Amino acid sequence: MSLEQIDRLNRVNFFLENQNLSLKQKLIEMNNTNKELELQNKDIKKMNDNLVDTYRCMVCYKNPKNIILQPCFHFCLCSECLHKLTNCPICRDEIDLYNQIF
Repeated sequence: MSLEQIDRLNRVNFFLENQNLSLKQKLIEMNNTNKELELQNKDIKKMNDNLVDTYRCMVCYKNPKNIILQPCFHFCLCSECLHKLTNCPICRDEIDLYNQIF
């Protein structure tokens, strides 16, 4: 092999090593970004779960709340559970009337 060929191969090798380092750095940056996004996703999921729980019926924990009780005005039941109760599950006042929210 001639010196020219060796020199050319060395330059190509140098170029490829630099490309490799650049690609490794980009991969590290992408992994860091991915980890940050995963953490943000977990936080958003947790916030969503908390929000959904806030609007779930306090009796069955299955259906969304859609009933406001009177005279106490507590917002804590779904229409299915309303018919199972005579007193408010929060303050134990007797349920006189209710309003359904749509």
